[in-house]
Amino acid sequence: MKLSTRWGTTAASLIFVTIGVIVFVVSSGFPHGTETTLGPGYLPRLLALGLIIFAFINLIMAWLTPDTWHEILEPKILSVFIILGFIYLWAIASFNYYLSTFLFLFISFLILNKKENKKRAYLEDLLSASFLTGAIYLIFGLILDVF
Repeated sequence: MKLSTRWGTTAASLIFVTIGVIVFVVSSGFPHGTETTLGPGYLPRLLALGLIIFAFINLIMAWLTPDTWHEILEPKILSVFIILGFIYLWAIASFNYYLSTFLFLFISFLILNKKENKKRAYLEDLLSASFLTGAIYLIFGLILDVF
């Protein structure tokens, strides 16, 4: 199945504009800051505004450049990823976040990797999933102390 880049980008941009508008409206109800502090609604409104601006720029660029067609995932594979996403969300709530993330990434890479040499593909998928999970742990677990 093929998808037009122009129409795919248009749909994605409109979705991001909608999300930005919703976040902006909801965050407008947050308390405003004083003259010396910003308040909790400042950052969400700023990010929402940035999302809206960049989505409009992306939309304009999509219509100014020549259209191309790209292969997209088969509906069967797409449905597998949707189910895998729900399983991932359940696993995060039920098990360790890092283990769930590693398994989700590894299985996703296995599905998407179409290389002929399967041993090399498994090794690349394993290393990629390990590296990304480790990077998430390093950044959010150790540096930012989020988890």
